[in-house]
Amino acid sequence: MLSELPAHLPSFMPAERYALLSLFILAASGTPGPGNMALAALGGTHGPTRTLPFLAGMLVGFTTTLWLAAAGLLALISSVPVLQGALQLACFAYILYLAWIIAFARPGTVSGSAASRAPGFLRGLWVHPLNPKAYAMQIAALSQFATPDHYLRDVSIISLTFVVLGGGANFCWAMAGTLMARLAGAPSRLRAINVTLAALMVASTMASLLIA
Repeated sequence: MLSELPAHLPSFMPAERYALLSLFILAASGTPGPGNMALAALGGTHGPTRTLPFLAGMLVGFTTTLWLAAAGLLALISSVPVLQGALQLACFAYILYLAWIIAFARPGTVSGSAASRAPGFLRGLWVHPLNPKAYAMQIAALSQFATPDHYLRDVSIISLTFVVLGGGANFCWAMAGTLMARLAGAPSRLRAINVTLAALMVASTMASLLIA
């Protein structure tokens, strides 16, 4: 019986707080940002299946930085202006590089050679570690939903929920990109969509850096 369980066993996060966490993650992960713009463009160019390795890299990178934030290492970096400035510069440079790849990618088919060159796991891995929006999401989630008494449990739940719900919201952007590509039809229109999404990636990153 539940009453016979040892008292020291940690319970799951209270249902009300977990519901709020889930809504927060869906809202934060589903809004436009560099990662979602990249997924939409890659989904339209290469299809949702070939976008999965990139998405997997994004989720691993996000989870890694979430745990670094939980350990206080991101706060330590933020306290050193030189390190913070270097990280922001690296962030902007990488997003520019990724935007260039997306803007000038050739549409591929399931069996086509262009599709085989879709950005993979390693390129997705660095999207969130170099993304100020990701830091803001993580700090907000940790400060609101991780309690001192059950910190490790709460961080684990937050991390897993970001992967499941956040990853699902991210994948919806890849599916939306695929739908846009089908509606666009002509390669020239798809190129215009990719250039627009790449520009939005850069613009959203600049806005995040200015706010940070």
